[in-house]
Amino acid sequence: MPTFSEREHAVLWLVADAKCNKEIARMLGVKERTIEFHLTNIFKKLGLGSRMEAALWLKRQERREKQE
Repeated sequence: MPTFSEREHAVLWLVADAKCNKEIARMLGVKERTIEFHLTNIFKKLGLGSRMEAALWLKRQERREKQE
């Protein structure tokens, strides 16, 4: 499992909660470009190319943890 920074982890959860970059930036008190930077890093770490894939990955991880 990839290792995420605290901020990447927060961004990933907010993406999975269907928040757009502008909303995430406002919620975290950063610029929208910063969110784009974090998403690029998240996608690279996961080997994925979209927000939907990242959100689905997170939901699968959640289910696996509950089963353990």
